[in-house]
Amino acid sequence: LEQAHGGTIFLDEVADLSLENQARILRAIETGTFHRLGGERETRVDVRVVVATNRDLDEAVRAKVFRSDLFHRLSGFRIEMPALRNRPSDIPILAEFFLGNRAQRSEGAAPGYEPEAMAYLSAQPWPGNVRELRNRVERALALSPDGIVRLADVVQDTRGAPDNVSISPTMSLAEAEKLQ
Repeated sequence: LEQAHGGTIFLDEVADLSLENQARILRAIETGTFHRLGGERETRVDVRVVVATNRDLDEAVRAKVFRSDLFHRLSGFRIEMPALRNRPSDIPILAEFFLGNRAQRSEGAAPGYEPEAMAYLSAQPWPGNVRELRNRVERALALSPDGIVRLADVVQDTRGAPDNVSISPTMSLAEAEKLQ
């Protein structure tokens, strides 16, 4: 809160806060003050609060796992974002954005996607939403030797080890790979 003074604080997954922490956030929003951990005096802050959650807060209030007073305080402007599976036209835009971010971080050019790879990404349901898509793109880029994302790079291999093979935590990576 103190670092966000004069700006905006973003609280992700606000529905997962304990009732005790919800009360603390509510107090800070309403009074503009909070106590530092172990502190004896109040610290004054002026912050705008933006929150996100993947849960239905109306239902959480009815179930009494989310404070109604905090809910009403945070509900000034509500923006409901549909799941990525309901916005398939956003997938190529996001995938290109993640590719560009990766290229920027590594200070190299990111050539792009083969059409089959993009078609595959666009056809997935993405239950993990944007985070899952970002992780899949980053994994694909790590597998791609030349930065071109191919279908084989984006298809998630979920097979794992054969059922009759037991990989021990004490095995070296080379030993475990031989068993595969």
